[in-house]
Amino acid sequence: MKRSLLTLVLLCVTGAAPVLSGAGTPGPSAPPAVVADSLSFSLEVGNRLYPEWKEAHDVGMDEMFYLGDTEYTAAVERFIPDFRIIDGRPVSFSDSLANPAAYVFVYGDSGAVDSSWAFLNFAPHFSPKSFFTFRLLEVKGYRSSVPVGEQ
Repeated sequence: MKRSLLTLVLLCVTGAAPVLSGAGTPGPSAPPAVVADSLSFSLEVGNRLYPEWKEAHDVGMDEMFYLGDTEYTAAVERFIPDFRIIDGRPVSFSDSLANPAAYVFVYGDSGAVDSSWAFLNFAPHFSPKSFFTFRLLEVKGYRSSVPVGEQ
């Protein structure tokens, strides 16, 4: 069990999604489920101090974009197709888009100044110190590595 969980965590950290075999147990490693060139996200960016202000961005993985008319930029640096917290760590529970989440980093002059998860079916997620909020509107270009009929 520990080895399966470790494999699942490593696959999520490296960007490869798990392959499910049998009755939902993690299977052997597979090629990455996502082709980085084709994966993109529609994000809604908001501001905690100005709740009416919103802007949308269509971005690829690791693509920097400006936040409003500020000097801050952001980028999606991690994607988990089926987000869960297991043993205190974010992992993908399956290869499907059951609970997709994108991890967004905010950058200022001195480097990363904030980070937050953006979820598809939830209100914007942010920490008490966050200035910007993020909500995932759509995931485009994601391909499951599980062949059709085996899901």
